[in-house]
Amino acid sequence: MSVRKRKDRWGKTNVVVDRRWPDGPRFRRIFPTRRLAEEVDARIKAAICSGSWKELREELARGEEARKVTLVEFSERYIEDYCRLKNRAWVRKRDSMRALCPVFGKKPLEDIRPDDLDKYFKLRKKAGISDATLYRDRAHLKHLMNFAIRRGVIKENPISLVEKFKEERRMHRRPTEAELDRFLDSSEPRVRPLFGFIRETGCRLSESLRVQHSHVNRDQRLVVFTDGTKSGKFRLVPLTDDALRWIDEMPVHPTCPYIFWNPRTGRRWRIVRKPIDAAIKASGLDWFHIKDLRRHYGIRLAEGGAEMHVIQAMLGHSSVETTEDYYAHFSPNYAAKRALQVLQGGAGREAGAHGRQSGGASDASKCA
Repeated sequence: MSVRKRKDRWGKTNVVVDRRWPDGPRFRRIFPTRRLAEEVDARIKAAICSGSWKELREELARGEEARKVTLVEFSERYIEDYCRLKNRAWVRKRDSMRALCPVFGKKPLEDIRPDDLDKYFKLRKKAGISDATLYRDRAHLKHLMNFAIRRGVIKENPISLVEKFKEERRMHRRPTEAELDRFLDSSEPRVRPLFGFIRETGCRLSESLRVQHSHVNRDQRLVVFTDGTKSGKFRLVPLTDDALRWIDEMPVHPTCPYIFWNPRTGRRWRIVRKPIDAAIKASGLDWFHIKDLRRHYGIRLAEGGAEMHVIQAMLGHSSVETTEDYYAHFSPNYAAKRALQVLQGGAGREAGAHGRQSGGASDASKCA
């Protein structure tokens, strides 16, 4: 049915008209009463039959612009028409809307002001919400506003002047090599190769679950992560001897192209939450997260002297600033070492050039 009642994510019952125009775009709008919704739906149906639907669509669009749209109404459109289609991290944006809408969801988008956001921050901080979560809520609300501008719902972003605030990063406990070994030894044999592969490549759990045999180049000892990456871009990561060993511990399935598949179903793993929790409980590492395997990989690179842009490329971060925020402090003397290398290398080149120009002076300096 094109007219139906629907409960939104905050428990409110709305009357929705949901139709497709003949050329494909979707018309969906929330109405205060069922009678009004049915009238608009009947007009659309009649216009499609008569062929005048393009004029009606323009009229309804002008009415949408003239009407003040609330955050609750537009957040549904934002999640369904943009985030679910174009954004891999759409669930996080949905969670932000779930937090924002109960506070000022009935307020029109164009009437939301920086003061309203300040009140939201104070209210959420009293509830114990971290600065990192509030920072993302602000970013997602700003993105929603920009999307509303592109769709002609509002003319300017009312919270564009809200300044960013510095996130307070807390140091997460760093697992030792022995603790990582204990976690792997405590895991079930059917998922142990998966966890070991993450440890040796630094990939995200979601990325490892999508790796296929065709993504592995044994001659060049490389694996390409191309499906399900957070940035939407592929990246090449070298394979260590241990990484290849973990791959070889998984037998090749005759019909499943994925490396890590569930022996019980014969298909690739999709949800590994229960095996992870079981391994954490069996190892006694209550503080452990599966992401610690990825963090450990980045720490190894940082302490081994790898440059930040190299670590960024291996971990698939969107910017080197993100990498520096998390891993630069693991190599506190790295900048000094690099500066010394540059200075000494520069001095050597200058001495060589001077020697070529002065000839005997170079020989005299060697004797000295």
